[in-house]
Amino acid sequence: MNTLGLNEGDKFAMLAIKKGRSGIDSTTPIVLSDATRVLTEFRGVLGAQPHWKEWLGSLRIDRLGQANVVLIQGEPSSNHGNLDAQHVRLDKHLTKVFYILRLALVIEYYGADILVGSFLHGEAQICQVSEVPGFRPTRGSAPDSVTIGSLEEAVTRVGHLDAMESRRPKFARFIRGLNTLVEGLRQEFGQDRIHQFVRSLEALVLPDPGKTRGQFIHRCQTFAKAGAAAEQVLREAFSMRSDTEHLHDWGRSLQSYPVRDRENVALQRTRQMERLACFAYCKVLDDADLSRHFETEDQLRGFWTRIDDATRRRSVGDQLDLDSIPAVRDYDNSGRSSFGP
Repeated sequence: MNTLGLNEGDKFAMLAIKKGRSGIDSTTPIVLSDATRVLTEFRGVLGAQPHWKEWLGSLRIDRLGQANVVLIQGEPSSNHGNLDAQHVRLDKHLTKVFYILRLALVIEYYGADILVGSFLHGEAQICQVSEVPGFRPTRGSAPDSVTIGSLEEAVTRVGHLDAMESRRPKFARFIRGLNTLVEGLRQEFGQDRIHQFVRSLEALVLPDPGKTRGQFIHRCQTFAKAGAAAEQVLREAFSMRSDTEHLHDWGRSLQSYPVRDRENVALQRTRQMERLACFAYCKVLDDADLSRHFETEDQLRGFWTRIDDATRRRSVGDQLDLDSIPAVRDYDNSGRSSFGP
């Protein structure tokens, strides 16, 4: 079999992540549990035919050549025509893997493209190339490396998400909240990011009208390590979300801090809510017993009102320590902590 792992006539989708921070050092292709093939370079994917440079353009070919994490999904097809529903499904799968991977990692990369086509006459024939909407890190974040382990976790979680989506309208609130979280991860500005992260957590904790703030602070401590410090973080983050909702400056809720510290505190709260939201959604995706509570709003309401705190926390397992996400005061030119990796 060729390097791409494709057979004659296969339809395929290919995700090319450019200049990603990667801990994958294998020179041979790796196959994940969902049959996704992982390569560490794009070179040779399009073969030696010169028409690709003319069709895609030299700049795009050069950018694709920078890809160092390449995921390929293929399957047999009797229809060797142009773009069709089979391509769309393969494209959607790899895009979801990328989205779910971002829940576990702060990915540092220079863009990602999806290519779809067919493997004919011994080479990949591309019929469409599109850019995947980009993710941004919150200022002060430390980037993570993509590993085979993190990719395997992502494809497993996508399988569980697919099962949830197949049962619609069940899990509707969970899926809406997950979409809100993903949208937050794409936002450029911290104030817009924390607004979406807190909203995505509200989707999970289902606060009652008129009791939203208090129940948000209390119920989020099912996923976050409980204590006075966590209460303060959650209270301030919720207030920042409300200020953003009403078009106020996000520092309005941080008046107790010195003026020089407010921006750094706001960014820390944003990183904390980002990590907590990603952590909570991964917990639900990973645990079938826990996820059953999120099937319908009635079941979710029962989870929050008919089960005591200690039992709920045991059902989640380890909680996230919000204090483990530090404040940052010095940043490098890319917005990372200047003391980070």
